[in-house]
Amino acid sequence: MGEYLKYNCELRPSKETYVHHEHAAQGFHVVFAVDPAIIEFLHESYPTLRVKLLHQVSTLYEGLVASGQVTWGRNLFLVVDRFYLHIFLLDNSKLVLYNQFHINEFADYEKYIKMVLLQFKLNPEDQNNRIWGYFADKSKHFQEFQHLVPNLKLGSRPSNMRFGYVFDEVQEHQYVDSFGTYLCR
Repeated sequence: MGEYLKYNCELRPSKETYVHHEHAAQGFHVVFAVDPAIIEFLHESYPTLRVKLLHQVSTLYEGLVASGQVTWGRNLFLVVDRFYLHIFLLDNSKLVLYNQFHINEFADYEKYIKMVLLQFKLNPEDQNNRIWGYFADKSKHFQEFQHLVPNLKLGSRPSNMRFGYVFDEVQEHQYVDSFGTYLCR
């Protein structure tokens, strides 16, 4: 599986172990590199447990799909992370595109979102557009995102999970990757 990584990063087999997580229901794998020292540390720290490593994209994807907001047709899902923008494009519930972009300034969001819209000939007014991330629902950032992507709505937590009252203070569109971790079996 590590061979797939050579298309977007330098392979270092002497310093990395390649791990994958299968999303069987959707028919794709997430492949990533891990320092063997991390795996060794986890096995030594938890000798009686079977440790499973996940990439953030797996937890994001599962959390987004479980939110109950995937509609028929095209779905553009944005996740604003610290210094990163994750873009998911689903067509009839099938993953068409995932990419992660490093963000230096707000103009980078516009550049990458417009690039994906143009590349896939997307009309934001004719599809389901959702955004998750660590920002307030009435913030200037969210208003700017709505300007970039008309018809943009806030995403929500996975609908098939129930949360205690301590989560009432957390906005619905935040921490989708943390909630999605449980769904990666």
